[in-house]
Amino acid sequence: MSNEISNNNNNNKELINYLINNNNKKLEKNKTFANLVNAETYYKLKELLLRERIGVGDWLQASMEEFILKFGDGNNTCTLDQFNSPDFMVTPAYFKPISNWEKYLMKCPKPDYKKWCRRLDEFMPLEHKVTKLR
Repeated sequence: MSNEISNNNNNNKELINYLINNNNKKLEKNKTFANLVNAETYYKLKELLLRERIGVGDWLQASMEEFILKFGDGNNTCTLDQFNSPDFMVTPAYFKPISNWEKYLMKCPKPDYKKWCRRLDEFMPLEHKVTKLR
C-alpha cells in the first residue's frame, strides 16, 4: 500500500512538472501575461492550483470577482483628492497603537472630537452586554 502511495506521489510530481514545463514553453511564445507578473510566483501559484485542480483562468476570474465585491464601492467617507489637503485627517485603524489615537484626537476639530466621545459612550454599554453574553 505504501509503495502504491509513493508511486502515486511520484506520478503526480511528474505530471505537475510536465504541465509546468509545457506551460513555460507556451508562455515563452506569448509573453504578455508572463511579463505582467513575477514568473517564479506565477509558477508556484500554477503548481498549487494544479494540485487543487483549479485552472488559472477560473482562479483569476474568481479572484477578480471577489476583489470587485470587496472594494467596488470604494471608501465612501473620503476621496483621493482629499489626501492632498494638509488639514485632511483619517481616523486611525481600531487596533493601531494608542499613540496614533492620541495624535488624532489632539488634532481633531472640536465637533469631530465630540462625535468621537459620543461614539465611545455608545461602545461602553455594548462592551458590557457582549461580555455578559460570552
